[in-house]
Amino acid sequence: MSQDAAGPTTNRVALRPVDGRPELQNARPDPSSAVCIRGLTKCYRNPWTQHVSRGLEPLDLDIHRGEVFGYLGPNGAGKTTTLKILTGLLKPTSGQAWLRGLSIESVESRRSMGFLPEQPYFYDYLNGVEYLEFVAQLSGLLAQDAHKVSKRWLGRV
Repeated sequence: MSQDAAGPTTNRVALRPVDGRPELQNARPDPSSAVCIRGLTKCYRNPWTQHVSRGLEPLDLDIHRGEVFGYLGPNGAGKTTTLKILTGLLKPTSGQAWLRGLSIESVESRRSMGFLPEQPYFYDYLNGVEYLEFVAQLSGLLAQDAHKVSKRWLGRV
């Protein structure tokens, strides 16, 4: 549990919160930031009970280019959810984020990003080439280009 000016909060992952809460309509990325997050949240709705739970409390965060950064917190704090949003695997419920000045809504923002989860999982129904094509398309390659690149990389292995 952390304490801020508004009182106690739980599961708040704001390791270096940005001063103040800018209006999201006017939010702009800091040009010196590798990662810039403003008011990012993720809510999940239980399909049976319709109960809504927050996977990520409103998060404001700047990570500057060239900086080494550790993203630590207890289970359920929103670390994985944040990374999945930044990598395009999840859509945020609200808020905005930028990678190297490009909105995370743009595939281009993820072109030079690498992500290795602690417990990676692979789809049993995809063979090696299909999996490489899948992740290449997540990075913004067209299907035809993803196929060529996947074959080339698999050949190197």
